[in-house]
Amino acid sequence: MVTDWAGRFPRLFRPRFEAYANADLEFRLGAPPDARVTHPESAWAYAVARVEVAGPPTNPEGGETVVEVRQMPAADAAEWLRIHDDEHADVVLLADAMGLLTP
Repeated sequence: MVTDWAGRFPRLFRPRFEAYANADLEFRLGAPPDARVTHPESAWAYAVARVEVAGPPTNPEGGETVVEVRQMPAADAAEWLRIHDDEHADVVLLADAMGLLTP
């Protein structure tokens, strides 16, 4: 089993700083952000669970809108995700490489 995950998935293990955050704040506020207010830190958390598609998606009152549920092999899922987000595609491939997606 591969143990050099950082070597295989360098994008997931690099130091993080998103330089666009202040530009995004400036765009939304219409003015530069106040230097006294720091940009909030955030992080993604991932989990793996065994699930079964039991029917079409439902949307509870006040909940997130789910419009579609897809089930596909990890490599296909990563390819589909990569169109929108390289990092999340790599997370799927890492989970697969670690054996987290096999029964």
